Amino acid sequence: MKLIKFFGIIAILSLVGCENADKGREISFSPRKGESYGLKIQKDAKITKLENGQIITFDEKIIFQLNLNTIDFKNDEYTVDAYISSIKLDANSNIGKINFDSERIKEKSFLDKPFSKIIGRNFQIIFNRSGNVKQIVNYDAIENEALQETDSLNPIVSQTIKDLIRNEFDSNSLKESLKKIQLGYDLSPKVLNEKWHKEDYFECYGAKLKTNNSFQLIDRSNGAAVVEVNCISEGLNITSNNDTLIYEGHLSGRIMIDEIIGWVRKANFHYAIINKTDLNLNSKANDIVLNADVILKIEASNDQIFRKISFSPASVIKGDGLGLTFVGMTVVFAALFLLFIMFSYFKDILEFLEKKKGTKEKGENIKEKIEEKKEEFSGELIAAIGAALHLYSQEMHDQETQIITIEKVSRNYSPWSSKIYMLRKHPRF
Repeated sequence: MKLIKFFGIIAILSLVGCENADKGREISFSPRKGESYGLKIQKDAKITKLENGQIITFDEKIIFQLNLNTIDFKNDEYTVDAYISSIKLDANSNIGKINFDSERIKEKSFLDKPFSKIIGRNFQIIFNRSGNVKQIVNYDAIENEALQETDSLNPIVSQTIKDLIRNEFDSNSLKESLKKIQLGYDLSPKVLNEKWHKEDYFECYGAKLKTNNSFQLIDRSNGAAVVEVNCISEGLNITSNNDTLIYEGHLSGRIMIDEIIGWVRKANFHYAIINKTDLNLNSKANDIVLNADVILKIEASNDQIFRKISFSPASVIKGDGLGLTFVGMTVVFAALFLLFIMFSYFKDILEFLEKKKGTKEKGENIKEKIEEKKEEFSGELIAAIGAALHLYSQEMHDQETQIITIEKVSRNYSPWSSKIYMLRKHPRF
């Protein structure tokens, strides 16, 4: 009885744990103070611009490594120390093909000086608990130094490199990249397959757009949450020539958030913007984005932080530890209970099987004996016994006398073995 009560309590606790898990929990940005984290950000973009009445299309492929280290947390804000450790660039522009790889030290390039002012320079990023980038500190000075290093180049080359730095490595573009990464965080409790919406603003190659963001939690297991993102964007921008530009755009992607350490583990986005304005190519409009198609991929480059195993109540709750614990305990103790029942009645089961088997064998033996008895007095057997007795009686004799009779047998003469013919006679002289 006590054992049944114990298993009943385990079952109730399991149901309570599952019920609490179904209520959901927030997807919060919660990095740990003092831990380093690395992001590999890759952007493939195809951009069409209107410059001085000419339509120019160019491709860009940029990969850079962003290293982060949480140094402070107060007033629900995280201060993260950051620096860019490497840059790889492959682009087609109006001056031709541009290639740069900071990891190839032996290959000198005219981009070494401007990008050397960006690589390895420390700045700070301030996040709130919902993952939004509130401010980037000390980065404007880094950007200005990089832009100044292009002044010694050819004016056309200098302007192209400056546009490249402003589009990809200024504080606004860096903020927008991080903003997309952090889209999946939300402070309200979320359950599996739940949908929610947000309105926000983001900037893409100079086009400022208002976005209607739709989110859905499509998976939550092993301490990781996967959020699907779909955004529809529109915006009105005023140029320096008082031209009104109408933009439309869309964004779709997925974000995987490690809820144990609080950082994004992986994210993929595809977004595009289109200029819906009828522009006159003979106008004085300059540096206007007509359309852009961008694929953004983010992946954790430093996975050492994911391999660290540390125990904390918050980590257990975020990783569904309570529900898994109760379910696991229920399964284990149920299996033990079944084994207990089986071993307790094992002897009775064996005796029952032996008894059943013995009854069956006994019935078979009786049947065999009856058949043997039927076969024991068959006609063939009786005839054989009678014949044997008859032969035995015929072979029996009376007591015989012990007189030996000798009878002389006459034989014909044969000199074959006569001795006289075997003697040797000597001749006489």
